[in-house]
Amino acid sequence: MFKRILSPELPEGFESQKQDKEVVDAEDEKQESSAREGALKITLHVLRKMNQKELADTLEKSCQAV
Repeated sequence: MFKRILSPELPEGFESQKQDKEVVDAEDEKQESSAREGALKITLHVLRKMNQKELADTLEKSCQAV
């Protein structure tokens, strides 16, 4: 992930690594998605424990639309 952020384009001579980069990018996307889902679950849990059910429901519905 840091590699992609720091250097979105591969230098000349590294074309063979381009396929590896695409595999890493796909894995990064999976991890980011899992992290977002985890963060959402934690946030919803905390909001509900704070008796903020309406806010949690609104957040949950808005995230389902995306």
